[in-house]
Amino acid sequence: MKQRDQTIDVLKGMLVFGMVLSHVAGLISSNADFPIKHVWLLTGLVTFSGFVFSFGYACQLAYFGKDFQSSYQRMLMTALKPLIAFYISGIYWRAFVDKNLDFKGVLKILILRDIPPFSEFLVSFSLIILVSLLLFSQIQKVTANYKSFWLAFSLLLLTTFIPYSWINISQLGLIVGTDRFPTYPVLQYFSIYLAGVYFARHRIITNKRVLGISTIGFAGFIVFYLYTRQLPSRFPPSFLWITASLFLVYFYYLSARYLSKQRILSTLLSAWGKNVLFYLLMSNLIIFTFRGAYDPANLSLPISIGITLLMLLMIHFLISIVATQKQPASMPQHKTYELPASTDYVKEARVQ
Repeated sequence: MKQRDQTIDVLKGMLVFGMVLSHVAGLISSNADFPIKHVWLLTGLVTFSGFVFSFGYACQLAYFGKDFQSSYQRMLMTALKPLIAFYISGIYWRAFVDKNLDFKGVLKILILRDIPPFSEFLVSFSLIILVSLLLFSQIQKVTANYKSFWLAFSLLLLTTFIPYSWINISQLGLIVGTDRFPTYPVLQYFSIYLAGVYFARHRIITNKRVLGISTIGFAGFIVFYLYTRQLPSRFPPSFLWITASLFLVYFYYLSARYLSKQRILSTLLSAWGKNVLFYLLMSNLIIFTFRGAYDPANLSLPISIGITLLMLLMIHFLISIVATQKQPASMPQHKTYELPASTDYVKEARVQ
């Protein structure tokens, strides 16, 4: 039997580590020295875009390769899970970090009028999957060949020039972007989602056009920073931010293909990647608890990395506790009796 390709699981595992590290550096640590600041920049540039790419890749394999009728229910469930995670994470932030939560506050979060910080990526995950469900057939069409894909990709990149200051409704800002609060708008990041779908559909490893466009974007990002001493806008996302992030996502994708062949490391990373939502939610709750209880400490980069690894290993242990347990060898085995053909039988339920 052909072994499953672990590339996307490894990629998501790399991104999980990066996002948790950035949250540790941003919430638990007060250190703003050169290494911490640049790790924050790197993870901020690549992490969300990387997840969007990997979700597009996975959705092509799981959903878009099939018909709508056999996919829509599972896609709805896939979209619902990060939304629930957002509610948990957002309410937890307001209750334990801001320490300012009442019934009206909970209601604002539930109807997406209030988007608490460090949780906004979760609702964006949900909305991207939901929008892709609504555009199911269109996505299948535009990713069928490179001409239609690149046309759609280019048009989506142009949405980074939307006048964000015009958007004053929080729910609309989650879709098209706004400068009222930090968010990862669906419209601007959908180009990277489509890239993931396209890569999976055509089994692409290397692509000169993606490399060329992303390299130009990353070079523009560097030139902009050197000339202005300011970073291109991240919230809301600018053209340079999206294209530069695509360059790093592509680098991560190629790195993941290499690391997937390294047995020990790929086993750990793919375990994180297969349970992205649980790792991100649990790490948020742990970090928010520390942030609410203690003032940020002056942590060095190695200590921040150590805390991140320890946290991920703790969550890994929690998952192992609730995972399916094998029956102990000392337990007596049930005998199997053959019943007459005319007698109904009950299949033994398989414990999940």
